[in-house]
Amino acid sequence: MFFFRKRIALKDLTNFTRQLSDLLEGGLTIIRALDLLKKQTGNAALREVIADVREFCVDGNPLSSALARTRRFFPICTSA
Repeated sequence: MFFFRKRIALKDLTNFTRQLSDLLEGGLTIIRALDLLKKQTGNAALREVIADVREFCVDGNPLSSALARTRRFFPICTSA
């Protein structure tokens, strides 16, 4: 998890969360939605984060736990 040193713009995070929401509401699985978003993003740091979140979910963990591991990038999504 070396991606923590790289920067991800707030605009990129906003687009990611909006698009993830749209894909999930459209009926895609979390894994498929993350696959699509990983391929689609032009931000290399965000692509690494999405890949990490995806792998954590593939291992059977909930999306909330996967995002909580990346609190630096998703602080609003992981605070309860």
